Amino acid sequence: MQNGNIVWRNSIFTRLVITFLLVVTPLYFLGIQIFQWSKDMLTKEIFSSMQAQVVFYLNNLENEIEEIRKLQFDCFEDEDLNDLANAASLMSDFEKTKAVRRLQQRLSSIKSSSEYIKNISVHIPAINRTVRPDGTLKGNYVEIPDDIYSRFKDAPIDAKSQIIYWNNELYLYAPHVSKLFFIEIELSKENMKRLMLQSNTNPEARSLLINPNLKFSIAGDNDEKTSQEIQNLLNVYLKNKKSDTISIEAGGRKYLLIYAFSDYTGMALSRYIPEEVVFKPLGKYKLWYWTFTALAFIIIVLYSISTYRFIQRPLQ
Repeated sequence: MQNGNIVWRNSIFTRLVITFLLVVTPLYFLGIQIFQWSKDMLTKEIFSSMQAQVVFYLNNLENEIEEIRKLQFDCFEDEDLNDLANAASLMSDFEKTKAVRRLQQRLSSIKSSSEYIKNISVHIPAINRTVRPDGTLKGNYVEIPDDIYSRFKDAPIDAKSQIIYWNNELYLYAPHVSKLFFIEIELSKENMKRLMLQSNTNPEARSLLINPNLKFSIAGDNDEKTSQEIQNLLNVYLKNKKSDTISIEAGGRKYLLIYAFSDYTGMALSRYIPEEVVFKPLGKYKLWYWTFTALAFIIIVLYSISTYRFIQRPLQ
């Protein structure tokens, strides 16, 4: 009989504890799910923000180059340029000078229209002269360089935007259909880099702009080794997917890599940031997670002790 009473008493204590656990456990897991949901939402916001920065810069670069190309081809209709290319032998020196001056003003206007333009030149074989934006004629009205035709003929070129990479510089090259003149625009890699960095709102993030076809890169990081590792990885990833967010390891550190590709320019922009920096704002959720877990454990222990003291012991 005594053994039966002990079993009965023990069963009451056990049932109370189990009942309490059945009530607390769903609440605990509900709290964990809320924490996890909040963490996932914050992570998604961070990723979306970085992706938006990458896409914004690429779209801006693409639109700017499209506008530059339009201005470049609009220049084909310039009256002074066509006179110098077709009828220079019929023009007096005064008329040539006036035509060159007006052409320089137009080139200057094109150059100042975009921060991505470093320089613009028009090569006119009929007068064997290269014309550059306004200023004194000296230095801006010179003989056509000997290698002007061969260098662009042999240089790698991107199919859609017609960007040429030669001698570590980027060019937009537009020859007249009858080879009467050639309009050459040199793009500013320095301003590309500056605007690329300005579009980045996180000081810990690093940027890399590459063109796999032309095999050039513009890095926003002084760590050349890490930049080269990122570039090698990008060349592989771009073969399978044109945009993505992935975790990588480079230079002995783990990074979150976000990249996107522009079909028109043939360029890919990547942003990579150390994972500990990305997930630093999530630290508060981790703290709340462990605090909540600790409180749940303490409540269970206190309930078990109080149940034992106020029910189990008096029954015994």
